[in-house]
Amino acid sequence: MIAGRGSSKSFLAGQRAPCPGSHAFTAMQPDAAALTQPVRYSSRLQWESAENPLAAMRRQLEGEGREVLDLTGSNPTGCGLGDWGDAIAAALATPGSARYRPLAQGLPRSREAVAAHYAALGVEVDPGRLMLTASTSESYSLLFQLLCDAGDEVLAPTPGYPLFEHLAGLAGVRLRTYGLRYAGEWMVDFAALEAALHPRTRAVLVVNPNNPTGGYLRQWELDRLLALCAARGLALIGDEVFWEYPLEARGERTCLAAEVQSPALLFSLGGLSKSAGMPQMKVGWMLARGPQAECQRALERLRWIADTYLSVSTPAQEALPDLLRVGSEIRAQIQQRLRTNLALVRRWARRGRLVSALPVEGGWSVILRLPAAMDDQEWCRWLLGNAHVWVQPGYFYDLPGGPYVVLSLLTPPDALDAGLGRISKVVEECAG
Repeated sequence: MIAGRGSSKSFLAGQRAPCPGSHAFTAMQPDAAALTQPVRYSSRLQWESAENPLAAMRRQLEGEGREVLDLTGSNPTGCGLGDWGDAIAAALATPGSARYRPLAQGLPRSREAVAAHYAALGVEVDPGRLMLTASTSESYSLLFQLLCDAGDEVLAPTPGYPLFEHLAGLAGVRLRTYGLRYAGEWMVDFAALEAALHPRTRAVLVVNPNNPTGGYLRQWELDRLLALCAARGLALIGDEVFWEYPLEARGERTCLAAEVQSPALLFSLGGLSKSAGMPQMKVGWMLARGPQAECQRALERLRWIADTYLSVSTPAQEALPDLLRVGSEIRAQIQQRLRTNLALVRRWARRGRLVSALPVEGGWSVILRLPAAMDDQEWCRWLLGNAHVWVQPGYFYDLPGGPYVVLSLLTPPDALDAGLGRISKVVEECAG
């Protein structure tokens, strides 16, 4: 037994401890003024947690009863896409849900369902190369534990969604970035990537298509990335959660999961959150590609790590075949929403003089370029204060240049139409 604060010798000797709230327990409490040494927390948690000015401004407006149009929602269960509760509940009502089978890699039946999902997309996958996780975020966490010692580094693209910094930090891993450059389309800046490589680099991360730029990797980019990683003994980690949502793809749409002959150790990540529009189900997966022996070594170690947590629930695994089936219908509805909204954005961009929309090949976001009269944050503050519209500033994603704001294409069309009208009116009045 480990002695806690307020323990007594009689407690350590095995006598019954007094009940909390009793006189005896109260008498054992040390004087708070005597606790002069603060608790030391992990340095992995040194992030600013204070409310940012934009969020405070929105809270104040809503507290005053003002309606704020939120054009950033990315939760498919909260965007008015329909009620799939009965279908999901029916999928979860499987007899096997009551039996616990702790398999670190995931239930074979469930991995076979994911392989069948890939096959329907035209990608052949061996279920033995798949591992189930609770989410894409957990997949990253397991991979960082697999590949990195404390202080090792991973490279992530910028612009990009601000998640990697936290995931890497919590794993004790350093995050370095490499740039994507825009020349009518987004592409990897290989000079920046190679300059960012370090002796302690262990993996290169890519997002295909990128969030929020929506750019897919071209095949020549992927080939060069794989050759670079193979030559340096690095793993390539590809986040492909938005891969199934093409929008304005103007050429080839590569898929890391399809790289059967990858010369480097490669992991492609996916999950129900985006693929089936079910973030609440908490099932993700990663697919290992690359040389056979290297994949086997990696999967053996990943099973050992995953066995420590066993985080994927049995009901979700048992229901996975049916959830993927229902998810295909939800995905079709999401795709229709994305295309409808992108056409709406394009119409507004053509109608106005000062707001333009960047090309978006895939994913759930669109980037608007605003006049240079103000920077990203100032425009967001101005739009919130004068139009009561909530958008994300480009700097949130480290978007270069600009000024940019980012909108979600999952937004209900009526709200998006109204929000775009407000944005256009305020921009015309301010910078016209």
